[in-house]
Amino acid sequence: MQKRKTRIFVYAQICYVLVIWSALQLFPGAEAFSTMLALIGAWLIIAYTYKKCEHRNLTGWWTLLITTTVLSIGIIANVHHFTTISGGTTALPVLNNPDAHRYYCDALASANLPGGIPAPSNQRGYGFIISCIWQLTGVTIVAPLILNMILILFCIIISGIISKRIISTHRNHSPSWVATCAMIMTASICYYITSGTILLKEASLCFGIALCALALSSILKKDYTHISKCDFFYFILGIIILATIRYTFILFIIVAIILASNKNTFRKRIVAQLILLAICICSLLITSYYLSSIAHNALDKTAEIINGNEAAYFFFSSKYHYAYDQVFGDYFSYPTWKRILCLPISAITQFLIPFPWNFGRDAIYGYTLDYAHIAYPWYLIGGLILYFILFAWENASSEIKRITLIGIILWLIPAYLFAGTVSRYALPFIPLLIPAAVCVWDKYLNKKSFRIWAYIYCCLLIFTLIICYYLQQSEIQ
Repeated sequence: MQKRKTRIFVYAQICYVLVIWSALQLFPGAEAFSTMLALIGAWLIIAYTYKKCEHRNLTGWWTLLITTTVLSIGIIANVHHFTTISGGTTALPVLNNPDAHRYYCDALASANLPGGIPAPSNQRGYGFIISCIWQLTGVTIVAPLILNMILILFCIIISGIISKRIISTHRNHSPSWVATCAMIMTASICYYITSGTILLKEASLCFGIALCALALSSILKKDYTHISKCDFFYFILGIIILATIRYTFILFIIVAIILASNKNTFRKRIVAQLILLAICICSLLITSYYLSSIAHNALDKTAEIINGNEAAYFFFSSKYHYAYDQVFGDYFSYPTWKRILCLPISAITQFLIPFPWNFGRDAIYGYTLDYAHIAYPWYLIGGLILYFILFAWENASSEIKRITLIGIILWLIPAYLFAGTVSRYALPFIPLLIPAAVCVWDKYLNKKSFRIWAYIYCCLLIFTLIICYYLQQSEIQ
């Protein structure tokens, strides 16, 4: 039976090649042969990485293959939209998303190519990375999109590793089951994996945070003795990525390291945390100094965001925020205490968006952004996390409590800064919350309390979505 299942999976990989070739014919735009080879190469990289994992199993293999297929088709369809439909080419695509357009122009500038427009000095990291990729592939929109896909697939694997480490005891299923369950949950969050098909920083940020979280999960383990060389390397790599892409995110890692401490922390763990903190602070200062001067960078930039100068743009620039504006008024002029009082509504908003309607709203930015609006798997996972917080917290292990607390606080920071209206800024912290959802699925799924909670949660969710829909539609009309 096992040999038969393995043989079927081999055939499925052949089908993957046929599917992406068919997609390239149905959605012309990218050069067919080189793109197919690149997508096959992407799968081989992911397959090799997963093969090295001790918890690998056939379900995990299927999860990665299906996700890779979905992302590959999404990239092909998006390139078709950026080129054939919009009148561009793979070298000069039509990118309607202002952020994507800015990054692409900055990449052209970094490569000293015609059409390049340098971005502000503190936003040039992503364009520089794209230009480095082009040294190997030539100038094409396809290359950075495939890189984003690979990074998101890495994040799915890392999510499984983190959950397996954190849920090491007091479980009903095997470590392999725990890791695979976490991978399936992460891969089912449509908005999360959509970031692997568009030219935005989110895939890189997700990968950088996931690498840092991997090292933190090692420190959080009850049987911690020392941080391994691999985890130490992953942490440094994650910090380098964050420093290059968006250095203010290093502040999130500093908060996470501080929150990883508890009353039972012993000397070896404190030493490891201090080393990781020192790495974060040094990288923050070095990056800040490199960009301009220490007086006008990380801390000042963070203060600017907290004061609302940057956030206000996102809040007031969309007609879909009008209804929210009627509730909050001028949110970004509120003092800190008032924003904290608004945090429950901000958190609910961040949790619910992108709303599971308005599918055509973001289609001009890429076809896969329609897929991002399929938010129901995320709502399911959110219900599991809420159940853990409300009903399973007391009986949970300290490791799960600690990583969930870190995930919640980091996830709430963008809700506080942007009134919950820019939910993609919270995507990198999902792997920190997945262990709580896996724990509930592992231990509480058949309990009466969970069934009651599921009924109440679904009713509240449906009621809230209906209200949001009619509020938003009435304001748009």
